[in-house]
Amino acid sequence: DLSPEERARLVFGSPLSRRQTQLSAFEHHQGRLIRGVKVPAKPIEPDNCCMSGCINCVWNLFEEEVNDWNNARTLAVKKILRGGGSLKDWPTDFDPPVNIFQKVQKQLSGQKFSDEDLQIDPWKDLDVGMRVFLETEKRLRHKKT
Repeated sequence: DLSPEERARLVFGSPLSRRQTQLSAFEHHQGRLIRGVKVPAKPIEPDNCCMSGCINCVWNLFEEEVNDWNNARTLAVKKILRGGGSLKDWPTDFDPPVNIFQKVQKQLSGQKFSDEDLQIDPWKDLDVGMRVFLETEKRLRHKKT
């Protein structure tokens, strides 16, 4: 029979094992410097949500990472296009943001376009059940504040 501490370690891992996993994942998930902008690699969708309504839910962290990733990509695209470059200047093995290039080109040519139109919905490919859970959690969190 396991002690409560051993069961917790079995379920959640030890702090050192988590740190090692994070470092290992970081090494394989490096960003790139594009036109002077540090663009992180595309965030990986979390698969370790406990669905208990944690204050620091992995999905909230994922949403922040997607927003940071998108903002960095948009800034890099703007620098490429303002410098006379094109989509060909983006590394082909690093998730070329074709839609961002098209939208920024329209924006730079004078067409009305807000930066909100350049945002990516981190939840668009998410399972419906998980999406409903996250929306409920967000509503509950806002009620508490």
